[in-house]
Amino acid sequence: MSDQKELIVELGAEGGGGELYRVKTETGGWVYQSGGSSMYLDDNDDESWREWTSEPSSELNEAVTMLYKQWFTLYPISIHPEYRAQIWQLVQFQAEQSEKDSDQNWSNYNLSRWREACQQS
Repeated sequence: MSDQKELIVELGAEGGGGELYRVKTETGGWVYQSGGSSMYLDDNDDESWREWTSEPSSELNEAVTMLYKQWFTLYPISIHPEYRAQIWQLVQFQAEQSEKDSDQNWSNYNLSRWREACQQS
């Protein structure tokens, strides 16, 4: 596996954020890995930052979920042009599942932010 990471998705949230990268394999395929940072309160109620990295995955949708279970509720900062259509499909699927699985409707505002980020030229 190459050491060169290429950003696929960058997400923001209050008190943290995350990124999903792709890395070219020796066989010419891709593996995906996510990482990020988040703020938390320690035992003394002091704010601290925690950084994390996931294990590599050969599946994009699995890697996105490792980024954050409800990754689609975060703010999309940037999306790699090659992945916009695929990410948009995943967002729509996740939003639909979220609405089925809970009493809360997923915000149309969130969906419009994702639509805009995925349809940039």
